[in-house]
Amino acid sequence: MLRLSPRFVIRCLVIMACVMSHTSVCVGLAYGQLSRLLLVDETRAPENFSWMPDGHVMPEAQQPGIYQTEPYSSGQAETLSLAPAQTSWLDEGWFERKSTTLTGTAVLGSGDDYGVTDFSISSGYKVRALPLLSFTPSYQMLFLNGPERTDLPETLYRANVDIAWFQPLSQQWFLQLAVTPGVAADFHTTNSDMVRIMGRALAFYQANEQFQWAFGAVYLARNDLPVLPAVGLIYTPSELTKLELIFPRPKFSHQLSAGHENSVWWYVAGELGGGTYAITRSSGVEDVVSLGEFKLLTGIEHRWGNDPKKQDILFYEVGYVFNRQVEYDSEIGDYDPSGAVVLRAGITF
Repeated sequence: MLRLSPRFVIRCLVIMACVMSHTSVCVGLAYGQLSRLLLVDETRAPENFSWMPDGHVMPEAQQPGIYQTEPYSSGQAETLSLAPAQTSWLDEGWFERKSTTLTGTAVLGSGDDYGVTDFSISSGYKVRALPLLSFTPSYQMLFLNGPERTDLPETLYRANVDIAWFQPLSQQWFLQLAVTPGVAADFHTTNSDMVRIMGRALAFYQANEQFQWAFGAVYLARNDLPVLPAVGLIYTPSELTKLELIFPRPKFSHQLSAGHENSVWWYVAGELGGGTYAITRSSGVEDVVSLGEFKLLTGIEHRWGNDPKKQDILFYEVGYVFNRQVEYDSEIGDYDPSGAVVLRAGITF
């Protein structure tokens, strides 16, 4: 088994930070040369379609989620600028921010039926020289209230960068390949178990403006649930209703009202949550814990802006979390907490 040292991961993140801070003109020139070799039919790409791993069901802008979809519009395809000999992408910056999402979640519980307070931030970017390439850094912190029967850390964190390539194959077929390197641990553990590299390979078939099929698989890098199939249907019968029958993140949304540049939507959704973290037990022994759960949620979101790619969104939701599990690699302290009420709110801009 390949084991990556934390020092190696840190060096990679430093290199990425250097690229983002415009310190390497050579990399930019290489991107420019590569873009000349990747000319595609620009009218066939969807407006913005990005599926991301890792644990949330949110509005349809850039935000954390096991899968994240943004609206597809075959009649309003985004114009992708892959033309050579232009340097405006250098003048304006290497990257174009798509959106940023701030989220707060509270699972109401205490004692062995422990509660969780979760804060997360994510921000999606396009690479100007390679418009089919996008990346989304994200950071999440969990504060645990309990449990008493086992020595879970009081605080856990997760940091990763989702790097995705979306490739049109024809008028109806599209392919997405992505890798998501990251780390997940408590603040007392530094070892190779904290390194988690997720990935996905997905194909989309646009039958017509109403039906879109998805096929593929997602590697979650979780000890309790390493791989999931990604098969399902996205049905949009009208501009007011959307049904996403995709395991493990089904969602139904319906527009309640609309103004000149704003609208209000109601939705109900399911969600697979949890994750795997490297931790240090109270005895000082290093271990790995996997937290599993399912959520059933309903919520309201307020959207501002007519362009789905540039909407500001305020959302709040309530639901129930169930089938909760705490599983250690050592199997010492495994148990199943009871269900609990979950509250969540956030903003995308």
